[in-house]
Amino acid sequence: MDAPAPRIAAVPAPAPAVTPRMLPAANPYLAGRDDVVTTVSGQLRGGGTDGVTTAVLAGRAGVGKTALAVSIAHRIAPRFPDGQLYARLDDEHGDPVRAEAVLERLLRALGVPAAAGSRDELAARLRSTLAGRRVLMVLDGAVDEAQVLSLLPGSATCGVLVTSRHRLTGLSGAKVVELAELTIQHATELLIRLLGIARVSAEPAATYDLIDLCGGLPLALRIAGERLAARPHWSIAELTERLGDEQRHLDELSHGPLDVRPGIATACDRVGPSAQRLFRLLTLLDGPDFPTWVAGPLLGDPGHGAVDELETLVDAQLVDVGRRSGPGAHYRIPKLLRSYAQELLAREETPATRAAAVNRLLGAWLHLAEQAHSRAVGQSVPVVHGDAERWPLPAPLTDQLLRRPLEWFEAERAGVVRAVGQAAELGSAELCWDLAGTLAGLMQARDHLEDWRETHTTALAACRRTGDRRGEAVILHSLGTLDMVEQRYNEASGRLALALPAFEEIGEDKGRTLCLRSIAFLSRVGAGSPLGGRAMR
Repeated sequence: MDAPAPRIAAVPAPAPAVTPRMLPAANPYLAGRDDVVTTVSGQLRGGGTDGVTTAVLAGRAGVGKTALAVSIAHRIAPRFPDGQLYARLDDEHGDPVRAEAVLERLLRALGVPAAAGSRDELAARLRSTLAGRRVLMVLDGAVDEAQVLSLLPGSATCGVLVTSRHRLTGLSGAKVVELAELTIQHATELLIRLLGIARVSAEPAATYDLIDLCGGLPLALRIAGERLAARPHWSIAELTERLGDEQRHLDELSHGPLDVRPGIATACDRVGPSAQRLFRLLTLLDGPDFPTWVAGPLLGDPGHGAVDELETLVDAQLVDVGRRSGPGAHYRIPKLLRSYAQELLAREETPATRAAAVNRLLGAWLHLAEQAHSRAVGQSVPVVHGDAERWPLPAPLTDQLLRRPLEWFEAERAGVVRAVGQAAELGSAELCWDLAGTLAGLMQARDHLEDWRETHTTALAACRRTGDRRGEAVILHSLGTLDMVEQRYNEASGRLALALPAFEEIGEDKGRTLCLRSIAFLSRVGAGSPLGGRAMR
């Protein structure tokens, strides 16, 4: 008797094709992104033969990546008739979502029954399901390239649009578009959409201030606009006044579910402790931008580690690369991020650690100024120095920065002039007058006489507050030299008449010699003897 034929398990019928329509509603308040819409829409055509087309919208928190991605996706949806997938790749705390969870969700949306499997198995199942289909995939809030790679379709008929705070340059063939803050014109357009043209045009100056206080970020502008729309009895100027309070700046940019602080906090939390510390210490700098090397003294790290941490902040969209001037790039912290960093500074750094960081920074400025003076004009313009502590940068870095010392000074002049004022504010009179006096020869060489007078007036006041006689004598002599350069010989005579006895009183021979040399010059030009002239203060 023949054995019974083996039973063959029934193969389940394939699930019917599902056309997902997962895109969130489009944001009606978009402005100033027409060029990006055109570029990205052109990239994501679908139906190609050279692999899946991918575009990345990169930018910091609040710059409008998600709103723009969703708007573009709705616009090009007809090119992808087999559906549009959407997935958030980070959770409400900003932490990355497991790739397996995202893959399972996308497969369910495509009608594939849930099934256990490894990430690679689920990714293969997704690629099989999408093969030959014209589907657009929007992946929102990607943390890194690895998170995206496991989710990509394998079919050239699909398109993928990714948003991320990182540039994701490791996605081969992807078109990366970095979103910047809105221009004044486009920010004004956004406010007009929220408030109406009559209300905006009635307060042009306040509108400009509001855009500035929002840092040009669409999220911040939308929050401000919606707060004003909800309070028609408020003027725009009233809100700008509230935003101008540094203690409440970010608190005022919250409205219902919209808030700028969580996005900034998430970006900050994703970098390491040393980068976070640099981020908050950078707010100690006085000025709109800063050179690369300041990272070293702020962190107290003379090696390459501090610069690496600065670049980490750039990659995390917490710091911008600004102008390139002299031998290196300059950086800047955007307004809202600076407000957040200042909150961290107040919470995490003691007055002592803040003062120590500023002193290291000012010591580095003094080191560079001293080296620049020595290399550019040292032999012809002697200087009396004090005992303030220098913070020397590594010799190779110093040589690189000061290859052309006068060009370096020109590029960094605004910063080093501010450093003189910061030293005075910190109460470091010796550092203040030494830095000012060291700069005088460089300022004379470049004919920056107003800066010479400004820095020395600041330093003289600092010396007199603290009773620093040597500093007072040095600055009086340098101001007398400035008077001679400007051919104001009577004023020069008066200052030298004060400086010479001060040098003699403290036994400063070099200063006394320089003072006598200046007095001799005045005698030659017929200005009379300073010792017999009226003392000028």
